[in-house]
Amino acid sequence: KQKMALQILFGAVYLLLLHISGTQSTMVTIPYIGTYDFGVFYYVFAMFAIIALSNAVNFTDGLDGLLSSVTLVLSIGYLIFCYLLGMGEMGIMAGALGGGCIGFLFWNHYPAKVFMGDTGSLLLGFVIAFLGLKFYDLNINGEFYRIDAAPAVFLGIVFIPAFDTVRVFCVRMAAGLSPFYPDRRHIHHKLLRIGLTHLQGTLVIVVLQACFILLNFLLRNVNINLLFGINLVLGVLLIQGLNALGGRIDVSSQHIAQNRVQNNSEK
Repeated sequence: KQKMALQILFGAVYLLLLHISGTQSTMVTIPYIGTYDFGVFYYVFAMFAIIALSNAVNFTDGLDGLLSSVTLVLSIGYLIFCYLLGMGEMGIMAGALGGGCIGFLFWNHYPAKVFMGDTGSLLLGFVIAFLGLKFYDLNINGEFYRIDAAPAVFLGIVFIPAFDTVRVFCVRMAAGLSPFYPDRRHIHHKLLRIGLTHLQGTLVIVVLQACFILLNFLLRNVNINLLFGINLVLGVLLIQGLNALGGRIDVSSQHIAQNRVQNNSEK
């Protein structure tokens, strides 16, 4: 509760400053639906995006060096698009984010000597969400190069954390569990189950995330609905492929009950 309260507080302060500046567009493009002016409700949408992405990034921190490595790749992706958009200030922040991750990886790679914890992972998530909102806004109000499929491209830049979190939440709720129920359904858990080490799992996820960024860079000006669909289909195929290799976890009622008993006994 305290962590969520602080996320809301910092998100509200940022959005308040954004509103006072008077430079933020309130237009929102929803794939397969259209583009609408949300007005004041844009800030509700932006708050949800900040909190959701911050926590998605936090949930990615499951292997030694994983989140630092993924964030480094994300920052490089942002740097590429900052160059296209002609936004040096945003590029400086993305570069600083990546540079910080490089320094931290020296101590955080497997076997890790230092861990960032929730404070570090939520901070990285907040910065990534900020860069994403600015990236989207610049494609609405920017005077420079514009990317036609900006919302779908943004999804591609943060695809692994965002898709994995939404997928896991949906699977848990479909099984009658809380979306925050602790289990081992994330992509990095699947990679461990098929026999990869921590280092190998981290490298696979980093390469996958880099491929999604490259794909979305190459297809940045195709139809937004098409690119959004391509991202989702590739994500589903990725999960099905990992399941076929042995990464599936039993979601039966019996297995869930056994997990609950085990968790209670550990407490």
